[in-house]
Amino acid sequence: MDHDVSEDHARRTWSRRAIIAAPVAVGAGALGLYLTRDRGPQLVRPLAAQVVHEGYGVCQHVNFESNVYQHQTAILNRYGEMAVAQMRSMYRPDLSNFGDAIAGARKHGVRWNATVATMESTQAEVERKIAHMAGENPDVIGWVEGVNEPNEGDGWVEPCVEIQRWIHDAVRSRSELDHVVVLGPSMHDVRLENAGGDHWQQLADAAVADVMEVCAVHSYPGASTPGSKRDERVQWVHDAFGDDYPIKFSEWGYTNTLGQPVSARTGGAKTISVEASAAYDCQGVLDFANHGWQLLRYEFLDDPDPDNLTTESNFGLWTVESVDGDPDLTWNPKPVVEPLSAMLQALRDPGEPYETTSVPLDVDAPGDVQTCLTQKRDGSTTLWLWRDVAVWDPDAEQDLDPRTVAADVEHGGRVRTVEVGPMPVAVDL
Repeated sequence: MDHDVSEDHARRTWSRRAIIAAPVAVGAGALGLYLTRDRGPQLVRPLAAQVVHEGYGVCQHVNFESNVYQHQTAILNRYGEMAVAQMRSMYRPDLSNFGDAIAGARKHGVRWNATVATMESTQAEVERKIAHMAGENPDVIGWVEGVNEPNEGDGWVEPCVEIQRWIHDAVRSRSELDHVVVLGPSMHDVRLENAGGDHWQQLADAAVADVMEVCAVHSYPGASTPGSKRDERVQWVHDAFGDDYPIKFSEWGYTNTLGQPVSARTGGAKTISVEASAAYDCQGVLDFANHGWQLLRYEFLDDPDPDNLTTESNFGLWTVESVDGDPDLTWNPKPVVEPLSAMLQALRDPGEPYETTSVPLDVDAPGDVQTCLTQKRDGSTTLWLWRDVAVWDPDAEQDLDPRTVAADVEHGGRVRTVEVGPMPVAVDL
């Protein structure tokens, strides 16, 4: 079945959108780009490659010390091998595997997006954790996030905002954490009776904006293209807090739960093949960066699920055969790991903040071809291209196979024709 759109080449105009300043301020002046076309090459300003690299992370669970996440050294070693820049997890210094997590994060340069509270937390508990961060690990912490998905049942708004105030005031009272960004509470976006735009408005009415700096948003694309459902969730935030309020997507991802029969599956989320989610995952790194949004993939590891029937057990980038088994023998990378690692390694450019330099560029391609232009501090510039088309039918649960299309890339007096498919391709300019 052919899912391609018309190959009439779109003739549009290069446009720019300011990137929201990342907590790591490398290239904070760079601009996001959208593919357009008008009368030959024009000067286009790239994103700083390091901004794109540092804007992507993966969730894990240091606090789940009795399951597969007990293996923190092995996990952080894989973060390092993949060049993943961020991790999101609960901060629990009282646990036995916490020291391994800190050591691994420090060794591999992984910044921690830390959650510190539940709806049952006390002010003293929150303040102790943040004091520990400031005193022991300020170099590892990049973000502190509010309560995770509190919007269940009634009466959650006021206590949620009170906890957020404890978090904000404790972080801001510590000079060691001046670099740390305070994220707000992250909302359930589906399933719950009160999930929707109203929960953001309720938080806004309770003045949560006074005690947060960036909105933490969960947006799962439901086995569809990376931006599916995202615009709606962004609009909820902007309706509540104003247009262009800064956002970080602290959960986003895909589950690969395709065991049979379908009636035996638990969890209910739409599922996708490992091959299809590999393409969408790699697109997501670039697509979210184009909008100036940081992105945290949920999650790093599957739970053992030999029958592949449990939705919550199969969101990982790696499959796991055994909780207690040797990670080198019982963990297996899904198809996403190799191309995602190559992309992150190609983007990685550590060092001081830098400004990018505009380059003359023209791209002539079908309208579904998307681009992201990145540049390293040495001036080396890469154009990433991909097709924004479905590679999976979530209703029939079947892979789709959209063909590649030709894109003509003109730079420096030279025109190159590139075959572009759903998996991003890199063109060095």
